[in-house]
Amino acid sequence: MLLLAGCTSNRVNNITSNVNNNISQSGVNNDNVQVTANYTFYVTVPVNTPINDSVNITFFSDVDWQLWKPMTYLGNNTWFYSMPAGWLPTGATIISYGYTRRGDWDKTELLNLDNSSFWINRSFPSNRNYGFVKYDIVKSWRDIVTISPDEIIRGVVHAIVPLDADRVVLTDNGLNYELNKVRDLYFSANLSLLYNSSFTLTAYYSNNSVINSNNFLFDREVFAYVAEPGVGRILVKGHSFSGCHNCAPYNNEDYLPFVNSSYDLMKAEGATWVSFNPFWYLTNYTTSDLRPIYRDEYNSGVWSGWMYYTISDYEVRSLIRWAHQRDLKVFLMPHLSVINWSETVPGKGNLSPVDVDAFFNSYTNFQLHYARIAKEESVELYSIGNEMDSVTDESNTLSTGYNKTAKWYGVIDAVRSVYDGNVTYSCSCSHNDDSPCTPEKIQFWNKLDVIGFEWYIPLTTNLNPTISDLVSDARLIIDNKVKPLSEKFEGKPVLFSEYGWSAKPYAWTSTYTGGGEGNFSKYDAVLAYEAVYEAVKDEPIVLGMFDAWPLGNAENMNWIRDYNGPDLRFSIIEPEIAKWYSYFK
Repeated sequence: MLLLAGCTSNRVNNITSNVNNNISQSGVNNDNVQVTANYTFYVTVPVNTPINDSVNITFFSDVDWQLWKPMTYLGNNTWFYSMPAGWLPTGATIISYGYTRRGDWDKTELLNLDNSSFWINRSFPSNRNYGFVKYDIVKSWRDIVTISPDEIIRGVVHAIVPLDADRVVLTDNGLNYELNKVRDLYFSANLSLLYNSSFTLTAYYSNNSVINSNNFLFDREVFAYVAEPGVGRILVKGHSFSGCHNCAPYNNEDYLPFVNSSYDLMKAEGATWVSFNPFWYLTNYTTSDLRPIYRDEYNSGVWSGWMYYTISDYEVRSLIRWAHQRDLKVFLMPHLSVINWSETVPGKGNLSPVDVDAFFNSYTNFQLHYARIAKEESVELYSIGNEMDSVTDESNTLSTGYNKTAKWYGVIDAVRSVYDGNVTYSCSCSHNDDSPCTPEKIQFWNKLDVIGFEWYIPLTTNLNPTISDLVSDARLIIDNKVKPLSEKFEGKPVLFSEYGWSAKPYAWTSTYTGGGEGNFSKYDAVLAYEAVYEAVKDEPIVLGMFDAWPLGNAENMNWIRDYNGPDLRFSIIEPEIAKWYSYFK
């Protein structure tokens, strides 16, 4: 199955990008024609350029609009950046573009631009503001043309394959093209192929076995995967729909058709579970007035921080029913949050209720509301909460003076009185040292069916590990943190209820550190995913995992292509996860 970085019926003519060129460029548009196509810029830097330096592309338009974007490392000292359709403001036309390499915040270096116009990014160390210095415009404009069905286009094909593949060959119209192995993880080639034609990827192994995958070339950058379907053990293979604060389609209910249609893609990529997280809110971290904030109130208010409106019960039930219609199982995880929770406003992990009994009464009623829905809709797994460290951990001093475990026994008993399915709780672990992390501090796992363990543990501080190194590091974390916790509670299975890596350089050295459009490396994130899947492949105590599936699609979420958060869509991360979800039963 083909996973796309973006589809388009338009292109910029004369794309001659080749990773072996010193520099290869696509064109820009005529003076008064707005850019509406997807196109990709490539730049190859001198061989002595450290690959950990970021390479950026800067655009400038004739309507006083500037855009700086980091480029993604492709291999062979080559970076690329794909400019999606629709990113230009209304009426804007690009009049110049150029490349800069940034070794650190306060120094820029001009690359060989080969007779093009360009802008150099100049920094001011005192306040980190940036200005632009313009050079002569000597570049000729190029037209945008429509791709015809029988037109040859040049594109980069990235193939994610099982770890031990030796070769990957792309076959198109009887011709074979050898793909190059990159970082011992994926195979890639820059090829000229017929637009919209089918091609086959064949992975070859040392034991003479082969695996085939059929694909179609739709765009100039294609992400595909070759899988070994159903070879591995049974695993909970889940995607969690993440909310979208300040997102118009989400706030106006337009996301429902997208979620419904996403189920088919999830299944095709091997998923068997989905997760939903309806939110209720406290006024602040000391109160007990837990309540929903539905769409109308949310859209008419002024909010800040990490705020999502409360989806209606009708929406919750619809999402569950549509999933079940696709034979997808459901993990329902209602979330408590605090109005305007942010980095400066205490949230769910720092609760300190003035009236503890009133808080737990309110919280129990909140859980009963969704537990009844879970029972009526035959939800397969239910969570009684997540990341409420101060009111679950007996050693946490932000909330004291009562038996926290006894309070949670009461919540669990109430939920079990109306819901007879499997029950869990979810909390995060962020370090792999001798000090216990939150899941190891929880004392009520004995009353639950599954341990909800959020993997936010860096794999290593090593900046240049091999995949084997990363796999060993992941196995060490399981041996140190996951297995002992399971064994303490009579072999209870552990679910990675959240996991993921920010798509940043050296992603394995941290986990989720926030997202934005700064420097990113989805390829480094793939290395971290690969290591964890290899580590859990033969570890039956791990029940499964859930990653972040954004509420959006290729048309209205172009931003996610360059986003350095943990979302998996529209990048090489997606086929990486699809490969493993296809591998497991």
